[in-house]
Amino acid sequence: MPMSYSPRAAAIRRLIEEFLVARLNDKLKNRPTDDGDSGAAAAAQDDLRHRFEFSAWIADAARRAVQIQAATHSLKPVHPDATGTNLFIAPLELPAHGLVGSYCLGADFDVDVVGNAAVLDVYKFLKLSVEGHSLLDLMLARDADLLAGLSDDADHARDLVTAFTSIRRPKDTPSSHT
Repeated sequence: MPMSYSPRAAAIRRLIEEFLVARLNDKLKNRPTDDGDSGAAAAAQDDLRHRFEFSAWIADAARRAVQIQAATHSLKPVHPDATGTNLFIAPLELPAHGLVGSYCLGADFDVDVVGNAAVLDVYKFLKLSVEGHSLLDLMLARDADLLAGLSDDADHARDLVTAFTSIRRPKDTPSSHT
């Protein structure tokens, strides 16, 4: 990262790099023991290290983000065979009425993620916190320091943010199970 970036952008970049190092170390630690072919094992480790390089992992995670969707109201907990639309509607966006409802949660609520469980590392990444705000929140706000921390190329950073924030957009036309 060039020195002209703000200290906050550098801190965001370090946070992401630390996340990737921790994920890589977990993967390396959990690898099966050597099967006698040290050349193959070394090649597999090199491949894994390459996949966790900053630019490579961020690009891959952005590509995989379309496989998950943030939801405040998901169908599967209602019934495992239910089909329809999972919704993301912040409680503060819901109308208040005389009954207890999701609107009562206010600003303090948890978001669930639905979709491909193999992609949950992307959501874990998006939940990383900077000054009390998740990376996803900063992306949705198009935070300049976050953009600078993601890539030296501003256009590429915006493309990454567009891909990551797609988890908050509906995946289909709203529908409900009969």
